[in-house]
Amino acid sequence: MSRKNHKMIDGRLLQTNKKYSQLKMKQKEKIAEWMFQATRDYYMKKCTFPSDKHLEGRH
Repeated sequence: MSRKNHKMIDGRLLQTNKKYSQLKMKQKEKIAEWMFQATRDYYMKKCTFPSDKHLEGRH
């Protein structure tokens, strides 16, 4: 893994390889919202919830 894990974004130096547990609550809530939307969209298209079997082809 590369040791360079910071990037300049909007004039600020941000760490780009944080673990989920290191994120702020607001960041975790945003990720949960994205996951909900993706799961809901999948359900609306396929009429079933995604499982490991359904996600296998995405790797």
